Amino acid sequence: MKPVRYKTVEMQSYFNNYLKALTSRVAVKILLAPVILSACYVGAESSTGRDLNSLGLPESSQYAGSSPWGVAPSHTSAWNVSVWKDSIYDLRIANVRGFRVDQPALAESLNTTGFELTGILQWSSATSPGSVPSDDLSGWEDYIRATLDTFPYVTHWEVWNEPPNFTNDKNPASYAAVVARAYDVIKSVDPGLQVGLAAKSTHLNYMARTIESGARDKFDFVTLHPYEVLNLVKSGHDVLYMNIVGEVRKMLASLNPGKVSVPVRFTEVGIGLDSNLSADAAQIDQAAALVKAMTMSIAQGVEKVYWFEPLDAEGLKLGLMINGNNPRKALFAFGNLVRLLGDSPVYLGWTRPATGVLQHYFRKNDEVICISWADSEANFALESGDVDVKVIDLVTNKSEGLRGRSIAVGNNPVVAAYPLSNTEIYDRVKTALGNRSKILLSHDTDFGLVDEVSISPGVENGIRILGESRIATANGEQFFDLSRQQALAMVIDPSFFTHFRENVELVIELRAKKSASSTPGFNLKVDAYSPAKVAAGENSNSGWNSIASTEFYQKTWKIEDLTSTGSFGYQLQLDSDSTRFSQYEVKKISVRRVD
Repeated sequence: MKPVRYKTVEMQSYFNNYLKALTSRVAVKILLAPVILSACYVGAESSTGRDLNSLGLPESSQYAGSSPWGVAPSHTSAWNVSVWKDSIYDLRIANVRGFRVDQPALAESLNTTGFELTGILQWSSATSPGSVPSDDLSGWEDYIRATLDTFPYVTHWEVWNEPPNFTNDKNPASYAAVVARAYDVIKSVDPGLQVGLAAKSTHLNYMARTIESGARDKFDFVTLHPYEVLNLVKSGHDVLYMNIVGEVRKMLASLNPGKVSVPVRFTEVGIGLDSNLSADAAQIDQAAALVKAMTMSIAQGVEKVYWFEPLDAEGLKLGLMINGNNPRKALFAFGNLVRLLGDSPVYLGWTRPATGVLQHYFRKNDEVICISWADSEANFALESGDVDVKVIDLVTNKSEGLRGRSIAVGNNPVVAAYPLSNTEIYDRVKTALGNRSKILLSHDTDFGLVDEVSISPGVENGIRILGESRIATANGEQFFDLSRQQALAMVIDPSFFTHFRENVELVIELRAKKSASSTPGFNLKVDAYSPAKVAAGENSNSGWNSIASTEFYQKTWKIEDLTSTGSFGYQLQLDSDSTRFSQYEVKKISVRRVD
């Protein structure tokens, strides 16, 4: 990797110009807002009399010599590297994933700037355009050799971009064939080059089937694009994102144990501006999502994480910049997070100081950095009596010393820096060190110790509903009223799955609404390793399930090989196609293990 260069003068000028613009328009509004980007206060506990130095905090990082921070340009942005590359690199974001292999000069400009590059191998034969070239492996080999020869400075190559996307042939065996040939060819050229096995979203089911279909031992790292799971974090589903790497390891332990410890990369992750928010609030929301994504990626040991994308393109508002002259708040939040945690972040661990609150701790030289946020229902405040404690605004990079004040922690991250002489957070940091290698649990409950998980109105016991879950009451009974939504998606707590695949029985207690004009019903959609392994049980069908009775009764299904993570973060969905057929109510949903 090239030595990193920093244009500190230019970087400071970039910040100053941006802050000058803020001052003339909305700075006061932003600086007073109780969000990630505003002044936030630091947690105090009863003093133990012991400072953080006495914990013997680690100083070494798993990222020594290779920064984890990166960006992933789209096909369009890869044409315009001159617009964004210097701004990104000056903020110490050292990695780029994806470049135009048909434009070597553009890739060379990224290389000479100092970025570490990861390439994507993607080529189709004349006989199967738009598909993985399993029908022309010799042509695929020629393409790979020519590409490696053109880009000798690229050491990591992903095979295809998020399969089974961008190919007409979605058969895992076809992808496995091109992965295996790519691995053999690349290793014959240079055994030190690294080959990546890819999948869209967090589609470990597809990746698992690829391994079983011929890609076993034919990869050096794994790449995922957890967009959908990141989108769920805002609504309190941190556990799903924080357990992605653990689920990868669980899958590999089951299917390819020789590769159980390979690096995991998130080669694309991002979130666009929320059109339901004001322009300013949408930028704050995006910056908050970026900080959470980066923090939780490092926390679970992701080798490199790439924000998609550096520059707005293709009609999407995902970029760190609108154009070369208009950076977004997310750009500054990213740059300041990198500067705060360093090129080789030292992660200490996590704590849950209260229900719905998550804190991550890092060491940076003679300070401990704490990044905290909470879900919408949490009631938690951070405070400090230590005059040397600082809080940091990640957009402006302003910091303030706080003493004797407190503020509620909400959905947007609060960033605080404690000197190692601090005695207030000794117990929390000690707990964080002990938690570092533990799975993050929902409500501190390990559902791997139970045989059944369930959800009913007001009682969440290992199953969570994604999105709307309207609760109604009639005749003293509470139930979920599904009439306003066309589908109900559910996620099972990752800790329930002691294996990558589990055999389970699904039980749903439900009834039709008396006011339904049509007979309601749904298709049960299961994001399992093999969707065909769903058997109808009592009062249920493997296809469409009508709900005729207006009295509560049960439907059951046996599901073999239900997997611990779905391609989009959920395992089960009741899909009614439209609200015309979703006029029904659910009293309880249970999933129990089957021997």
